[in-house]
Amino acid sequence: MISSGAGPKRGAEAIANQLTDDTTADLRREAEGLLDRALTRAYALRRSGEADEAGHLLRSVHSCKSLMAFAGDQEEAALAGAVEDNVQALWCGQVPLTSAGHDLVHRALLRLKAGCGCHSAASGDMTALRAELANALEVKAGGPPAEAASRDPHPGPTGRESTSLSTRLSLADLTALHSQSQGLVRMARLLHEQALRQGSHTADLTETLQQSADRLEASLRRHVQQGLRPFMLPLVGAMQAMAAGQGKGVAVRIEAPDTNLPRPFLKALRPSLLHLVRNAVTHGIESPEVRSAGGKPPQGRITVSAEVRESFLYLRVRDDGQGFNLDALRRAAEAAGPIGDAEGSDRDVDDLLSLALLPGLSTTAVADDYSGRGLGLTVVAEDVASLGGTVKLESQPGECSQITLTVPLPRQSASQ
Repeated sequence: MISSGAGPKRGAEAIANQLTDDTTADLRREAEGLLDRALTRAYALRRSGEADEAGHLLRSVHSCKSLMAFAGDQEEAALAGAVEDNVQALWCGQVPLTSAGHDLVHRALLRLKAGCGCHSAASGDMTALRAELANALEVKAGGPPAEAASRDPHPGPTGRESTSLSTRLSLADLTALHSQSQGLVRMARLLHEQALRQGSHTADLTETLQQSADRLEASLRRHVQQGLRPFMLPLVGAMQAMAAGQGKGVAVRIEAPDTNLPRPFLKALRPSLLHLVRNAVTHGIESPEVRSAGGKPPQGRITVSAEVRESFLYLRVRDDGQGFNLDALRRAAEAAGPIGDAEGSDRDVDDLLSLALLPGLSTTAVADDYSGRGLGLTVVAEDVASLGGTVKLESQPGECSQITLTVPLPRQSASQ
């Protein structure tokens, strides 16, 4: 169990204090994978011009922004947010898709991908790209054009060397090696048992072989598996920094068993978990003034817990904030069209909570760096469903809310 608290004065450096170099590199590699997917979606969007493709692209960029922000790469996250604004406008039909607009988004995605291999404070080209994206959006929407920013026509890493992924083994390679090492362990054990039964003089040699195989398998296992505690620990500083940026304070509690799970499995869940904790900080925890007026401690409390039981992983994010605003959800759904007035009045609490999972439905009037696009919980529901899992929303207005992800463990992990 890990517990930590911080007030509003703590800034974004709290993220860096909680992240190890390995964890930060892992977050950036995941962001790089999402950017590969985003580039594919962008190409498909240019060919078809279909709104569905814009929606898929928007989800990839939205998740990428979260990963970069939690890795402490604030300039990259800001650029991803600018791309998100443009794609959001396209998805909603507010602006048309043009060749120049597509080229600009494509350059921004390539710049973000180039920044995933390494990190530095050099950000001039990203600032210029953000200005271009903002200018393009205002011009398309009919607003006043922003001042044109000078830019490099071929943006790329500035002032830093890129580390090639080809110089180190990928997780897929390590996983394959780990599987082969398990077979080697079994073979070495059988040889040693056979040598002992036959009284062979090679028993000492086979015992040495077995020990070497065991050490190899254990070493590889450390690379292809990750403990739940290390997986969740970076959330502490990230949530505190996010709350500080909104003038809030949070005490974060992490509850996780000493359990190792496959890295690819946890990697697939990380964007969903990041969405949930951002939702808790932004939508759940009230400002210190509102909390004090309601008789609550000025500092909010968020608990992130994990439990492995009966071949399932249960991830829960609970906060002692204001809960889901059911009336606002109903009004937003009625305005957006998913439900009619009569239908909305007849829905029970669980049905109203499920509206929060609908794409594009947000109770926040103005989008900012944290919320307002109505995508976070939609992305969570889609990603968890792709893993065969479910999402459960619970809320007590004015007191708390809890979101639980129930995901089946990979077959090998479930049998261990």
